Amino acid sequence: MPAETSIAMSPELRRDLSEPRLPLPLRISLPWPIRRVFRFNHVTLLLRIALGAEVVGTVASVWWFAVHGIGWMEIAVLAFMFMLSALGITVGYHRMFAHRSLRARPWVRFVLGIWGAMGMQGPILYWVSIHRKHHRYPDAPEDPHSPRPLGNGRFAAARGAIHGFVGWIVDGSFCLYSDYIKDLRRDAIVRFVDRYYPVWVLAGIVLPGFAGWAWY
Repeated sequence: MPAETSIAMSPELRRDLSEPRLPLPLRISLPWPIRRVFRFNHVTLLLRIALGAEVVGTVASVWWFAVHGIGWMEIAVLAFMFMLSALGITVGYHRMFAHRSLRARPWVRFVLGIWGAMGMQGPILYWVSIHRKHHRYPDAPEDPHSPRPLGNGRFAAARGAIHGFVGWIVDGSFCLYSDYIKDLRRDAIVRFVDRYYPVWVLAGIVLPGFAGWAWY
């Protein structure tokens, strides 16, 4: 695949090298025979833990439903939680906080922020900074989550698609680009929701379980 059609370009060609990003990813190098470098920050680590919990929960639920069956209660809880997190990400994180395309009362912004955090795609400030940068450099090497081909070879398109839809959430490059969220850093509601992001993530996992436990 020609280099100009791939997002894997030389670092010297990038236009965002001077942009500050927080926190700096922690770099751990493993020696021979592994010879691999891991980069992550605390937000990425939390996202990976949450994703792992989802995978474990999915496997456990398949076994449970195979043994005990599935009823309308499970479907209702799934649909309800999906609706909350979807509204939080699409209406809250995306339209309200990232694009500022609508206004709402403080309690609505607070609730939508929490619902978005339950979607486990990162805190508001992280998500918005990444998305705004995505719009500044759409499908360019500087785009944090472009689905364009990644690298070269027959699987470049597949790697790019995975990165664009999932990989950008859990890889070690998940950072806060502070230049893009100066307005939101002055917002008390956003700061509060962001400060307790782990609480909302945990609530998104625990509350559906408690609902099922209480019902049965």
